[in-house]
Amino acid sequence: LLAAGEISRRPRLFCAQPLACSPICTAFLEESGRSDGKPTPEEWNAPVATIAEGASIARPVRLRETCDALRRSGGGAVRVAEGAIKAATLELARSGLYVEPTCAQAAAAYHELL
Repeated sequence: LLAAGEISRRPRLFCAQPLACSPICTAFLEESGRSDGKPTPEEWNAPVATIAEGASIARPVRLRETCDALRRSGGGAVRVAEGAIKAATLELARSGLYVEPTCAQAAAAYHELL
């Protein structure tokens, strides 16, 4: 979009992952020297660890590249608790948007970023 002239500047990128399986967000926060005050899970991807199973990736292939892109864009990372994902799923449904929990984690992360 930038190269095509559709946007004037590169947007800030943010990563949202369920706390139960958040290797990208955890790595980014650690590299940035930031803390979200949430405990890091001892075991990634334990069976039934997150309702947002579509984002349950224990070992992202492009972890380094993703963290670099977040940093270069001035963005960030949000690890979202299960309760927040559930609440966002219901909130979206009440407004007529029916999404599965993996999609709702973006709405939950948005609330945390505000």
